[in-house]
Amino acid sequence: MLSVSSRLLYADKEYLAANLESAASDYGSVEVWLTAPFFPKWRHSGMDSSIKLLGEALDSFGLKRTAHAAHHDLNLGSLNPAVRRCARKEIIRSCEAASSLGAEILTFHPGRVDYDRNAGIELLCQELDRIFDKVGSSDVRLCLENVTDGLCESVSQAKQILGGRRWLGLTLDVAHANKRGWDCEGAVKDLGDRIWNVHVSKMLNDSHTAFDKKCCEAGFIRALVEKGYGGDYVIEGYRGNIMASLKMQARILGDMVSR
Repeated sequence: MLSVSSRLLYADKEYLAANLESAASDYGSVEVWLTAPFFPKWRHSGMDSSIKLLGEALDSFGLKRTAHAAHHDLNLGSLNPAVRRCARKEIIRSCEAASSLGAEILTFHPGRVDYDRNAGIELLCQELDRIFDKVGSSDVRLCLENVTDGLCESVSQAKQILGGRRWLGLTLDVAHANKRGWDCEGAVKDLGDRIWNVHVSKMLNDSHTAFDKKCCEAGFIRALVEKGYGGDYVIEGYRGNIMASLKMQARILGDMVSR
């Protein structure tokens, strides 16, 4: 299913109903970012009612939803236990909010460690297990996202972290993977049914911009289609006018995934 990041539908401190309505003509789902400024009431009074209102708005346009947790200030693999604890609590809170929103998946980032990568991965895995202990009964599936500079930046790291945690999937960010030089066919083959969600964009100067059919990321889409992937493809970038860019990308991506 074609999906769009709520970061691209945000304006004037609110989600514009007009943007949701416009997106609904080309997309079947929205990935909701559960963090400020894209979710203004996050961690503030009125958060629960804001989640309820957003869920009702998405329902009114027939849009399914997934969710994305905050990541800028969070580090699940930090060597500092207080930092890890803070990140863990935020992911748990995000999972509870995603459930209230009716989201099928919660994506979150792994964090990073600059000096002792192996220790960071071990600590990350411990935190993942603690998170599952708290939210394992939730109807929201948990997905770790591959990053360009962190604890899940390579296929081997992704396989190591996912391991036997069958309750944990991967949100494959094709722009991140391409920047790290992943082999698209090999990555999709190796990670297989652990890929539960996909982010689609093109990296330009470390920023997400519009996807196009000629860019390198297209190889990942072809590999996923051939593998039989049936989850969401979430558009994360744009160029120029946001809504016009989203419509163009929906047309390009829709043609690719329907082949």
